Amino acid sequence: MPLVSGLFRSVAAAGLCLALLGVGAAGVAADTSDSGQGPDVTDDLTEGLGPDSLGPAAQPPGMLSASEVAYPNLGSQLSALAVASTGGDFDAGLPGAGAASSALPPISTNSTLSDGRMLLTMQLDGNRDGVVEFLADNGVTPANVVGDYVEAYVPPDLLGALAQQNGVSRVRVLPDPFKDRGNVFSKRIRTAHGASTWHFNDISGDGVKVGVIDPSTTPISKDGFTGLRARLGTEFPSTVVGRCYTDVGKPTSDLANCDNAGGDGHGTAVAESLMDMAPDAELYISNPKGWADLQSAVEWMHGQGVKVIVHSVSWTYHGAADGTSPTNPSPLNTVKWAADNGITWVNSAGNNGRRAWYGSFADSDGDGYHEWAGSQATADEAQAFELSKGAWVYVNMRWDDTWGGATKDLDIEVRYSATRSGAQKVVASSADVQNGGSSDVPHEDVTLPTENAGFYWVYVKKKAASTAPSWLQFQIFSRVSALDHHTNTRSVTSPGDSPHTGVLAVGAAHDNGNGTYSIRSYSSRGPTPDGRTKPDVAAIDCGPTSRGGFFCGTSQAAPHVAGLAALVLERNPTFTPTQVADYLKSHAVDHGTPGTDIAFGRGLAHLPDSGLTSLADYCAITDLEGSRTVQGTWDYCTSQSGSDTLARYYSFALPQRSEVTLELSPTAEFTARLSLWRSRNSKAGGSIVLLRDVTGNKNSPARL
Repeated sequence: MPLVSGLFRSVAAAGLCLALLGVGAAGVAADTSDSGQGPDVTDDLTEGLGPDSLGPAAQPPGMLSASEVAYPNLGSQLSALAVASTGGDFDAGLPGAGAASSALPPISTNSTLSDGRMLLTMQLDGNRDGVVEFLADNGVTPANVVGDYVEAYVPPDLLGALAQQNGVSRVRVLPDPFKDRGNVFSKRIRTAHGASTWHFNDISGDGVKVGVIDPSTTPISKDGFTGLRARLGTEFPSTVVGRCYTDVGKPTSDLANCDNAGGDGHGTAVAESLMDMAPDAELYISNPKGWADLQSAVEWMHGQGVKVIVHSVSWTYHGAADGTSPTNPSPLNTVKWAADNGITWVNSAGNNGRRAWYGSFADSDGDGYHEWAGSQATADEAQAFELSKGAWVYVNMRWDDTWGGATKDLDIEVRYSATRSGAQKVVASSADVQNGGSSDVPHEDVTLPTENAGFYWVYVKKKAASTAPSWLQFQIFSRVSALDHHTNTRSVTSPGDSPHTGVLAVGAAHDNGNGTYSIRSYSSRGPTPDGRTKPDVAAIDCGPTSRGGFFCGTSQAAPHVAGLAALVLERNPTFTPTQVADYLKSHAVDHGTPGTDIAFGRGLAHLPDSGLTSLADYCAITDLEGSRTVQGTWDYCTSQSGSDTLARYYSFALPQRSEVTLELSPTAEFTARLSLWRSRNSKAGGSIVLLRDVTGNKNSPARL
């Protein structure tokens, strides 16, 4: 803590004011927002191409019918791959070989292995030991087995035989997790959320164990926490405990397996944002890839005594719109287990505010293709994107039907052209069977194959014999910031849509700089399709991190709330997850639409100062008289200049010309500034007289 000393030879009425300002590196971000709410995401390739004049009617058929999926339990994409990998040599009794192999091109997979093995999820209906034995006999060792659920790397030429094993009800490529991040700017986050007052009252998360789960972006990339070890003892505690995976199903305690050079460092930024709010909490981290490892990581953290977990990640739809899932261990079920077992779960609400659509299925011209806007001759039946080579878009949708036993059959079709006006060619589709089977679910997904730059159109089609659903929920995960047609509402991602009262979904808010806040355009909004309010609260994003630049999106908003939860638990150690969540919701400050709304939830998360010493008292100007030494800090008080700095103020007065020495003596490395202001009528404000920057050399005090 710095010391200020001064020799005052004559003191009388107020005349001069001294401010000590903690200053940091400035950041610059472009403001491209057109909504009046501050900077926004700028990395999209297009804001949408507008209504399409080209439709599917004149194109050759590209969708697979139910009879054309040779192996329904594999889904349309893996079924076609199974047929192609065996050259069409499969049991004659299985329908649709020719159609499947010719109509559907090779799918995008998550394979990272030289032999093309794919990481698959298998939902079984009995005969688990028999399926595991079959895999072993064919050189496949399951990575995870949880009840009737298996994850394993499987070669394409084994798919057909796997599909025919007794008890194999559903096989799919393991879905990727999506990290909810952005790249714009905000400030003064701790004070805005009330954490500074709690810190000043020595409530900083001491004794509370917090966890950050941030998955690898590929099964073996280990890139979620890049740079974390270099920050031990500074941004992070000197000791951080990890469950770090070398591959699916292979955890270690070595932090090096979470901290891979060259990775995205998303988990590091999430953890730093949490620790900014709860600097004395004990930190645990994990980087699972798949659903079973996510569950295992949560169970491990529970065994370590972790009480708060933040998960700034969205997953594909894996359950009904009521926030439940029949799949064990889906992220929704893992989140529920955590909250049931004493862990407050804080999840990003998602960055899909402009990347989701919700509404009724419409087909005014009767061609089977869903109309996103317009009708008849003016109907637009496509969501369109312009993509560069190597860009990615993951598309998924669900609709009103039974999750297990679905009968309303919708499909996805993707078309491509090198130019906007060129002929559209089918390049991908998802046409799983929804025919009332026990494993039939109202869900389709596909990854756009973007080997080539150009234009992509996504269509949704209803099978002719099927009944239309009352609603359809569609979303993408991509660097494209907006759909051609988006509804903003009902865009909260999973598992943030969990109905558990101990789970908080967090939206992202922009600090307008005048005491008001607005929701980010990309922040996902509620309600859920079954009418529940989401997100629960909002928090500020786009704060700076030690990795450089500013960390944005609901990915940063969520750990800010997780840090607040740790402070609440330090002060109220017997609180259950529901009580922690209720405390944060009940003290949130209303912004946006008055009352609870679908953008802020209950409001901007904020800790109350009741029963605590307020910062207003602490930040009052201290008068200096005579020759004296005082301790000061700029951890809490905002600079009068209005910049994103913190300050401590001292005042002294001179009735006549006098000699004055002011000295700042640092006790730790920092960058600071001594400022001398002159005012004839008040203790604060006035004109600046002198400035002196201070480097962190405690043996070289700065003087004015």
